[in-house]
Amino acid sequence: MKTVVKIDPELEYEKAKKIIDLVSKQILDPDQVSSLDSSVSNLATVARVLLEREARRRGPPKPNPKNKIPKNKNKKKREISSKLPSVKYPDLELREEVIRPDVTPICPCCSSEMKESGLFDLSEKLEVEPKNIIFKDQNELSLIVLSAMVP
Repeated sequence: MKTVVKIDPELEYEKAKKIIDLVSKQILDPDQVSSLDSSVSNLATVARVLLEREARRRGPPKPNPKNKIPKNKNKKKREISSKLPSVKYPDLELREEVIRPDVTPICPCCSSEMKESGLFDLSEKLEVEPKNIIFKDQNELSLIVLSAMVP
């Protein structure tokens, strides 16, 4: 992404001239003042030329996008669907299964034995058996270390 800075070369030139006048009275000799003055004049000219080139490169201003007609004006909006199938089909049978690890895991940070947190990662899927449609809830038990510090 390009960043274009809007500058006014004339205003910047006037500011630089004021600074040169203030500094020249205290620090610089006349040769240095004239050299600095010509450098600032050259920079102002270069800035004007660059701004003109950029304006020519960009071309005329584009029309306001607010006046455009949206492409999908005639399309119907998509209905909001519920994410869980049990909400979508409440009359079907629901089988719940809790998945526990066979071996109690050890915390990789502090090497303590992890305990059940009481929280679950719920995933639900729709399973079809011949002439029987059921939901299967899989609740994977989340484990935590009670002695570990919370970030």
